[in-house]
Amino acid sequence: AMLEDWARIFGVVRGYEAWRADGAWVLGHGDSLAPDILARFRVDARITREEYDRGLRDLADARAAIRGMLGNRMLLMPAASGVAPRVAPVAEEASALADARRATILLTSLAGVGGLPAVAMPGSLDSGLPFGLCLVGPAGSDRSLVAAAAQVWRLCGMDRKGSAG
Repeated sequence: AMLEDWARIFGVVRGYEAWRADGAWVLGHGDSLAPDILARFRVDARITREEYDRGLRDLADARAAIRGMLGNRMLLMPAASGVAPRVAPVAEEASALADARRATILLTSLAGVGGLPAVAMPGSLDSGLPFGLCLVGPAGSDRSLVAAAAQVWRLCGMDRKGSAG
């Protein structure tokens, strides 16, 4: 439930700010966006200033909680919730694609809500199946995070043409 709450908070703050930054463009060019992106902007357009202000307060609380749990450690986690979807999914896969996107946002919003640096490292297995790792570090650890990511990259064998086996 904690990840869902953080993703919801992230969605409110991100959505309000995205609409304020890009809403005018979307209104004039919505037909050039993918239907799911346009639908997200339509939801973003309805976020009120009061919801946003509450989201900012909730974000501050969530950020403190995440930073408190992480402390001075780094977190290594999957960069996505599952295998990559097809480039051109068939209509029957639209729901599964939306579910995968929601599950991935649960993971990826952790660094965003925490205001923490993160490094995503793409790779592929010897079989060719793609995967990704994400390393999240404490606030202000950008340089040491990149150095640690390089170590993980080498230790996992991802430096051998992006594959690990």
